[in-house]
Amino acid sequence: MNLKALKQADYWIGSVLAILFTPLAWVARKLARRDHAPEVRGQLVVVKILGGGSLLIALPALLALRDRYPDTRITLLCSPAVKKFAELAGVFDDYAVISTDRAGGFLLSCLHILRMVFRADTIINFEMHSKLTSVFCLLTLARNRIGLTLSWNQWQNNLSTHSFFYNDSAPIYLAYFQIARALGGTIPSMEETARRFRARNGLEEAPPAPPDCPRPIVALAPYCSDLVPEREFSDAEWAVVLKTRHPEATGTVLVLGGPADKARAARTQAHLGAALPGWRVVDLAGKESLTGSARWLTMADELLTIDSGVNHIARLLPVPITSYWGPTDPYRRLAAFTDTTRETVLYRKCFCSPCVHTMDTAPCRGNNICMKQHIAPPDTRAAETGWLIRGDAS
Repeated sequence: MNLKALKQADYWIGSVLAILFTPLAWVARKLARRDHAPEVRGQLVVVKILGGGSLLIALPALLALRDRYPDTRITLLCSPAVKKFAELAGVFDDYAVISTDRAGGFLLSCLHILRMVFRADTIINFEMHSKLTSVFCLLTLARNRIGLTLSWNQWQNNLSTHSFFYNDSAPIYLAYFQIARALGGTIPSMEETARRFRARNGLEEAPPAPPDCPRPIVALAPYCSDLVPEREFSDAEWAVVLKTRHPEATGTVLVLGGPADKARAARTQAHLGAALPGWRVVDLAGKESLTGSARWLTMADELLTIDSGVNHIARLLPVPITSYWGPTDPYRRLAAFTDTTRETVLYRKCFCSPCVHTMDTAPCRGNNICMKQHIAPPDTRAAETGWLIRGDAS
């Protein structure tokens, strides 16, 4: 099942189930009269199906819960991709991994996971945009079911025992923090979070760079998830970025990515190799674990990245970062460090940005002027005419 199919299933099936279960949840709440005090008394389940980078955004809140409840079993309900990021976090005792490949496997894994977490004490649903996860949390019969709610996702309010207000124009990490604080946690600083992350993964010191990788070593994180691929630059645009930021005659470019990025990483390597003849371009996509990629990052002189999961790993490492933003707003995604000199965040807001979670499909349909304006002067024609979603433009 691709992301589009998952979103359609969540909308149609989730909507029906949310409507059916809302009155049942209300009646059960009135009859059961359970003690819903906001504290963890048994198994704690965190739900984060999509977005490994988002899980690292929540890391300070997760560490706060781990510190507050050191002997509690904390389970993460996630997809295989998110599990890889979670293993770096070092917070969870076990994982309930949901299969998203096929519809049959998806249903079977849901039943298996329901048995794993049935009657857990507390379940925190970080998937605020999903109806199916809210229904699933209800079916666990957890004593406390915690979610984030605003005007367009009232199903969270109806199916949760605790609904925390989330302002979608505010940083998302503040929403995570308020849940952790309500459960008695104390949020560590970003500096402390980064220190613990490096210690957990053996990344306190950078290993020596291979002798065949001349400096400067520039790590490149050019890929993101299927959720709004308009966040990405083209290979030609990356070549412009690299030439502008690094006019040196020689150096090394490390192309980072996961197993799903292998084919396009090979194309990126070929294009950059031709555009930067004096540079060595190393394709690491799918050839390193996330920990291995993080180790390469500690050797790098700079990371050039879009809004990607790698960016959120790098922010916890002592590597200089330059990040480029368009369809997403960095204000809503990046918690501040005390030392801001290591990170350069480039975001030029245009009339249609941010569009992620506002539209299922980016209104530009690939003509990502929000990203292109980092390379060339902005296309004012789009701002003047806007994006036609439905109808005849002629």
